[in-house]
Amino acid sequence: MTYLGVNKTIALIFAGCVALWLLAILTRNTYADNGNHPGKTALALFTKLPLAFIWVFNLIQMLNPGGRTAAQRAQSRGSVILVLTLLTPVIGFLVVDKTGSFFNPKQWISGRRVGPGIRSHL
Repeated sequence: MTYLGVNKTIALIFAGCVALWLLAILTRNTYADNGNHPGKTALALFTKLPLAFIWVFNLIQMLNPGGRTAAQRAQSRGSVILVLTLLTPVIGFLVVDKTGSFFNPKQWISGRRVGPGIRSHL
């Protein structure tokens, strides 16, 4: 981080504060979604957090695969893509409210077609 002129210690403290803030929001929302039941909240967090770490780690590995040769990097990328292919739908099924979100894949593939709008203006 020194090439940006930012002190590494300050950057780590800032990143830690952001991570703790996001964890607090995640915990509050999970607690509310599970009917204010602490046991269900603990179980949900025990499921969500490891899946999130595995998913983000694999996403980073896909973008920057390890290996000295091109063949090793291709093999690493292939195994990461397999894990992401299997893990992403599981995470998607664990989402409680699938409506009204900008990051909702169901809205990305909702079948919006360009053709009818063009045809009506001819």
